Amino acid sequence: MGAGAGAGGTFLWRPKPYFAFGGALDATGFAFHPVPGSGLSQTHASGHFYGLLARLYLFDHGFVEPYLELGVGAAGVSTSARQSDAAYDERSTGPALRTGGGLEFYLGRHVRLGPAFDWTTFRVQHVQRCGGARCVELDPGAYGHGTGFSSFSVRLSLLFGEAL
Repeated sequence: MGAGAGAGGTFLWRPKPYFAFGGALDATGFAFHPVPGSGLSQTHASGHFYGLLARLYLFDHGFVEPYLELGVGAAGVSTSARQSDAAYDERSTGPALRTGGGLEFYLGRHVRLGPAFDWTTFRVQHVQRCGGARCVELDPGAYGHGTGFSSFSVRLSLLFGEAL
């Protein structure tokens, strides 16, 4: 797997200057490079996370706003490829934990922009492999294990309501 593009959204309510709570939904694409000689072509991989977030802001005022965040929810990874004339798809999903942080710069009173990094890890509880016209549920005990993915992003934040 390699780097790819993604998109997502987060909605947070910030009742106090240092804390915010809400939810997130993110989808990320990955480069998928199978080992040479596998016969796989037209490969693609993706990951997703959705869940609840809590964010801790480290400053309560200023031009820059660093934060740490923790999320719980569900995540998964999907891969697809072609092998000879058959299509191959595999999906794994399970409960997830996300940790991360970011640094946002105020561009205006209600607009912030900055880099963020997060790590999403999840415990595989459901594995499905599809090929041809049928799908098979695989034993998570044999195929399931903890896995995850990370993302580095640029986040644009739009603030609504009165400033804290």
